[in-house]
Amino acid sequence: MEIYIDDEMEGNRTKWLCEVINTDFNKVKMGRRAQSGTKFFEGIIDEFKIIKYPNGNEQDPPEIIGPYSGYPQVEYEFTFTTEDPEGDETYLFIDWGDTTFTDWFGPFTPGEEVVVSHKWSQEGAYEIIAKSKDYWDDSRWSDVHNMGIGNVNPDIPKINGPTIGGTGTLYQYELYTTDPDGDDVYYFMDWDDGDNSGWIGPFASGESVKLNHTWTSQGSYYLKAKAKDIYNAESSWSDSFVVTIVENDPPTNPTIDGPNKAKVGVLHTFIFTSTDSDGDDVSYYIDWGDDTTTSWSSFQSSGSDYIEDHEWKKQGKYTIEAKAKDIYNAESDWTQLEVEIPRNRAIYLSLFNRILELFPIIIRVLNIF
Repeated sequence: MEIYIDDEMEGNRTKWLCEVINTDFNKVKMGRRAQSGTKFFEGIIDEFKIIKYPNGNEQDPPEIIGPYSGYPQVEYEFTFTTEDPEGDETYLFIDWGDTTFTDWFGPFTPGEEVVVSHKWSQEGAYEIIAKSKDYWDDSRWSDVHNMGIGNVNPDIPKINGPTIGGTGTLYQYELYTTDPDGDDVYYFMDWDDGDNSGWIGPFASGESVKLNHTWTSQGSYYLKAKAKDIYNAESSWSDSFVVTIVENDPPTNPTIDGPNKAKVGVLHTFIFTSTDSDGDDVSYYIDWGDDTTTSWSSFQSSGSDYIEDHEWKKQGKYTIEAKAKDIYNAESDWTQLEVEIPRNRAIYLSLFNRILELFPIIIRVLNIF
């Protein structure tokens, strides 16, 4: 709320002059006791005006734009911008995250870009925050602007991959991290079975890295990883990523039941069957030998038939290959079936008859014999 007398604001903060919280009044008493900092009014009030802002006088916090990394004893510039809902001039207060502050300074017009520089004396990670105020009130703190000085450690890597598996099967895991300085990073994975990856890399900051591992004994394993940059600054260990490994054997090589000879452009039916000694469901992968495949099928009961139809577009000899896997991704070896697509005999007869029509003399010669 603003209170005006004779078209001039009386005091720096009018809410100290007279704070009105009622809506059912018709008189307001003003005087020296309203606030010790206000001027005593002498004279005749010939004009009195009260302005109520629709949303009150909620001040906007500043927006901070600037670098995110740097080096000790180097000045870096940051831009602070504040909008004021009533168009008032604003002041700024900055906390640089290193126990130093830039106390209230200004005023600035709403939306004005204010450039302020600062340097840090020591390496570390710093959080810059700021707030603004107008004649009436100050804002809440701004969002944090992170600033890394010197060589900052990479972030703790994240681990993704299967959480359950079987013995003797190769599993793939993905590691991911970023380095605040944008440095290349190395990864170290502890598989919790007495084995580890050693430091591998370097990789670009933010690049996903895939690692493979096989466990030979059943149990629960607590994977953890860490990262380091090219200057050997290491992250902390990641949280444990738990993997449960059970005793498991792969399914049998699938049998393939179907014709050895087929026709071009005709669908032919093939039956694939595999049995899992642990009774696990199985899935099938089929390569038809003509640059087409049937990717891993839905899981079927162990020992049940899986049926697929296929057609070939050209004559020739094709090798169908198929393998099976169980629910723990343990895979069988490949099984093969040779299929021949011969030339169509009717095509040859049609071509021969056409030749005879074009060259009738051949017919006469054949009749002699």
